[in-house]
Amino acid sequence: MAKKNRLRNSLEALSFGYPFWVGITAWLIALIAIGFAVNAIYNSNAFAIKEVRANIALSPELVKSIKGQSLFLFDTRGLYKNIVAANTDLKEVAVIKRFPCVLDIVAIRRKPFVQVKYNGFFTVDKGAVVIDSDPAPVPNLLSVEISDAPKNPARGASLMTPQFKLALAIIDELKAHNIFARYPVELINVASEKSSYFVIRNKNIVFTPVQVIIGNEDLGRRLLIFENLMATKIKGDLRLVKYIDLRYKKAYVGYKS
Repeated sequence: MAKKNRLRNSLEALSFGYPFWVGITAWLIALIAIGFAVNAIYNSNAFAIKEVRANIALSPELVKSIKGQSLFLFDTRGLYKNIVAANTDLKEVAVIKRFPCVLDIVAIRRKPFVQVKYNGFFTVDKGAVVIDSDPAPVPNLLSVEISDAPKNPARGASLMTPQFKLALAIIDELKAHNIFARYPVELINVASEKSSYFVIRNKNIVFTPVQVIIGNEDLGRRLLIFENLMATKIKGDLRLVKYIDLRYKKAYVGYKS
């Protein structure tokens, strides 16, 4: 009998009265109403995309497909992927929602850094990403010759190979020693790393191109030797010089016969 009383008391404790169910019903109705309201706001014409602003060219078809969509629900990630896939020369793309009805697309293009000479000429940015290709060299753009790149790289492909990294190291040292400002360097050849060289050609003073062999190590010290050599022995006159080899403790100068 005592057990039955305890069971009845427990059930009575768990039972809910009329006010409770009224409250639950009101809460569910409010929740559904809020859902309808949010959906109405998301799909409201006030938040439909009416203007697409971009600092790159977009096809009329793409702009037309964007306009009219809800700015709240618009898939910015999908648009980003489409733009990047169609424009491999872009380094960064930002798709920004400007409420209530504007979509901004801001893109930064890759800047040509050098042209890689390898079965043609491939213009790349500093990250070695291919921007464009051409069978002929681009005027006034430093050439880097390598031999370890994949054949026929497509736009957007990376040419960041061990040899290209060596070329970057040589370029950094040439800049640190102010070589580019003083001498017209037109080519860096790292196709054979231990015999890497850069080529000086002066279009104003007639002389054949001069190879400066720098190798693949101790680059800073070797350029100091080059600077000293140019200031003392050669005195800046390269008209009779064929090559300069900096790979040894003593620099060797080869003269035209």
